[in-house]
Amino acid sequence: MSPYFSNSFVDANFFDKTDPVEDKAVDDILELANNGKISLLIPYSVKYEIEHPNTPTDVKSKAEKLIYSIEVKLNSNEITTRQQVQKILQGNCLEGKHKNDAFHVVESEKCGGNFFITKDQRLLDKAGEIRKILPIEILKPSEYLIACGLVN
Repeated sequence: MSPYFSNSFVDANFFDKTDPVEDKAVDDILELANNGKISLLIPYSVKYEIEHPNTPTDVKSKAEKLIYSIEVKLNSNEITTRQQVQKILQGNCLEGKHKNDAFHVVESEKCGGNFFITKDQRLLDKAGEIRKILPIEILKPSEYLIACGLVN
């Protein structure tokens, strides 16, 4: 899969400052998108998280430069897949806790995404299991750059 011929989607936490390596990777990814090298989008379902009053202003500012996918409805097969992804993410947590994260990933794949870039450790830890049922790579920013051959 190449980021040059597919869509890459980002989670709301993609914009959060976490550590120097990931922050630099985010800046590099945003620069690639700004220069038209890659197609970087935000799933429509993430819009609500970014627009939340508690979301930091710098996150909102970075996000407003990207395009949101259109709002989608899931068909019955996609609903089943979302439920499977949610179950994988849920683990021993309360039921329904990871419903939104599961929807973000399924929505991204439905909208032509081959990549979902996140800093959510639960999503990253479960990426291999999710990949077995949904053809999308879930990567943290630095991994995305390496996996796509965008850095040396």
